[in-house]
Amino acid sequence: MKIAPVRTAKPVSSPEPEPRAGLRARLWLGCIAGGAAAGLGSLWVMGTRITPGAVDTAQLLAWLSGVAFVAVLAGLALAAWLDHHIVGQLRILLRALRTGRVSELRGLPSGGGWGELGDLAEEVQSTLTRLRTVGHAAEEIEQLRGQLAAMQLAADRWLATETWEAPAIPTGALAELNDTLARGFARRAVVDEQNRDAAQQVAGELGAALADAQESATQAERGFVEATAMLTTVRELQRLSGELQTALDQLGATAAPSSDGQAARAAIEELVDASQESVDAIGRAMLRVHDVSAQVQSLSNRATLIAIQAVSAPARESAGADENAGELKQLAQDVRAITDRTATFADDIDLAVSDAMQTMAAARTRALQKLESAGVTAPPAGRERTYDDAQRLLERVREMVQDAARKGERLSAAGERTSRAAERLSRRVEAEAGEAAAMRVRLTPTGEAAPVASAAGLRLLPVENTAEPPAQDAPARSTREEEGRP
Repeated sequence: MKIAPVRTAKPVSSPEPEPRAGLRARLWLGCIAGGAAAGLGSLWVMGTRITPGAVDTAQLLAWLSGVAFVAVLAGLALAAWLDHHIVGQLRILLRALRTGRVSELRGLPSGGGWGELGDLAEEVQSTLTRLRTVGHAAEEIEQLRGQLAAMQLAADRWLATETWEAPAIPTGALAELNDTLARGFARRAVVDEQNRDAAQQVAGELGAALADAQESATQAERGFVEATAMLTTVRELQRLSGELQTALDQLGATAAPSSDGQAARAAIEELVDASQESVDAIGRAMLRVHDVSAQVQSLSNRATLIAIQAVSAPARESAGADENAGELKQLAQDVRAITDRTATFADDIDLAVSDAMQTMAAARTRALQKLESAGVTAPPAGRERTYDDAQRLLERVREMVQDAARKGERLSAAGERTSRAAERLSRRVEAEAGEAAAMRVRLTPTGEAAPVASAAGLRLLPVENTAEPPAQDAPARSTREEEGRP
């Protein structure tokens, strides 16, 4: 609703009133009617009552006295007539001006017979009408000032508390504007509440996703610890294999011990190679978990920032809404990219864990079969000490093989837990992508083109810091062994 600006009225020069004959003729008639009647009566008496040669003085005086009396009566009658009309009309006009009511002018004669008195009555009536209009306008202006003061107070209170309390304006020029503002702010409050709920939900879901990512990182740490322990066992097996080879070389006189030693050596080497390959495969799979954890941390930071903006700045205009929509679009893209990478990493971890479990189980079975089938015959008397050392090393090798098998099982279990945590994280982040897209639609200003509700086709360009880490020969030894961590 627009209110036209008030402009100062310029004085309008009225034309000079035209002379009217009505009032002037009546005034002249009232002033000369008595004298004219006396003169005409005297002339009539002189022409009809005076005869040549004989003048009756008494009769002449009587007629002249009658004529004078009639002239006086005519003057009094005309004076009373003028008094009744002129003074009466002026009194009516004066009373109307004093009271300001146009209804007081109903006693005036209609028409223009009285000349300037009629014009004066019309001007007084027009002036009273304008005065009444000006009075109504003044009342409306005063009411408008009060309403503007109430709206200014409500606006100041909204700036201080961001809560709109509509002033009571039932009627007036600003009543419609007040109702429109009240409806707009009420709708804005509902939208802000919905945005806060959506932001809180997104923040909560991403917090849970961050917890899952931290759990995945914890499981990956455990997997690295198990892989380090497994590598320690493998190195111990390599050392024992060398000592056993030395002892068996000293027993090389007989064929049977040499054959048994070769079988034990082959079993140990096969177990060491299988363990090394399994640890490498699981280590490469574990490294992917750190990449997922870093990306989820970045995603959580972005979502937290958007939630803070949505909660702490609900009264922003369209520019702020466009910025939030852009941030949510980037968030949806990040969520979709992380979902795809997490699903891929989960499949890789499952495959690596499955292959490692099968390889370790097969290697363990073959090593135990070879070691159990290997027999050592009694050496000559001069080599009893060497035989005892070889026997002791062989027992030690069997113990280390069993220990390596147990650690391999724990390593496989840790990899399986990591895979489950990664799958759970993937499902949660994928579900959160829809919430982020819905929140972006909600924050889009009304009247603009609504964005696509689903972010299923979004993909992120590869970035250097999020690229997949290259495969390493010994991933479990990369950082932790250099830092001296277990």
